[in-house]
Amino acid sequence: MALNLGVLIGSTLAFLAFSLCGFIAVALNVERRPYRKRQARIASSDVKPQHRGQAWGRGLSASILTMIAALIIGSASAGLPLGPAADRVTIGGMVLPLVWAGLIIWSLSDPRSRRPIFGMSSAIILSGIFIAIELAA
Repeated sequence: MALNLGVLIGSTLAFLAFSLCGFIAVALNVERRPYRKRQARIASSDVKPQHRGQAWGRGLSASILTMIAALIIGSASAGLPLGPAADRVTIGGMVLPLVWAGLIIWSLSDPRSRRPIFGMSSAIILSGIFIAIELAA
């Protein structure tokens, strides 16, 4: 039990240290400019859905489909034969947020909404096949 808590606490502290280093690097490189009044600008994004249905599809793709894909990919990576069961579960738990963040970024930044949907669907199918093979063995 102590070893498992050590792995969890150690990985949490490692992620915290990387996050703090990244925050410090960003904070040190902030450019400070004198304040001056500007005209109000209207923010425009590069990707503008033409139809309301396309916007809903992009939002659903970025929320629900990415969550499902990340959970299944994390479960499949936890099934890899890479050592004891505690290590596999830890690897699956560490992969999950990284995959989820990457898929959300990909689905929101791609100008064509079909590519991320097809990519995540194929990743779900391949990971599901891998999980089925692992359960059958």
